[in-house]
Amino acid sequence: MMRNKPKVVGLTGGSGVGKGEVCRIFATYGAHIVDTDSVAHGVYLAGKPAYDEVLAAFGTEILDEGGEILRKKLGAVVFGDKALLAVLSSIVHKYVILECNEIISATDSSFVVIDAPALVEADMHTSCDIVIGVFADIERRISRIAARDGISREAAAARCASQMPDDVLRTYVDIAIENNGDLADLEGVVNDAWTRITQGGDGRLA
Repeated sequence: MMRNKPKVVGLTGGSGVGKGEVCRIFATYGAHIVDTDSVAHGVYLAGKPAYDEVLAAFGTEILDEGGEILRKKLGAVVFGDKALLAVLSSIVHKYVILECNEIISATDSSFVVIDAPALVEADMHTSCDIVIGVFADIERRISRIAARDGISREAAAARCASQMPDDVLRTYVDIAIENNGDLADLEGVVNDAWTRITQGGDGRLA
């Protein structure tokens, strides 16, 4: 008996917008959440597909004493250098996509939400039935990032500035979730989005 293909929702947005909280709410509705950051952690491991390619491109200086890739070291190398970031992305994204496709094929859920900050950059949005963008005011984002990661506001602002501008990202999304209020506000907005997705109110899904 063939498994029914799930509806695939791509969820994206910059750092500090609250994608994790949106995914938590979607999960309570029965959606299968695929965290691409966790998937990416796996493909970097020794013996996994991206490992040798990353080492060939960036050298052994990014390894820890046990021979594993230290993502913080790797991140420090590519941060602020668009050319190097493009090299890393070209290596890692294809393996993340393959892993995500395997997860989607194996799920029993009717809906899969792919949590992917680089959804558009990796061209994953073209494989989604619908794309949701999560947005928040820049000052809220900076405050959230600084508090969450224990970094300065300057570092948090630099992280935001390195990502796709909101006005560009909005051109790719079918549903925009604005997260500038409290949790109750967010739950209401996410519920509205879920209703549109599951009942066809977005004009694309039935």
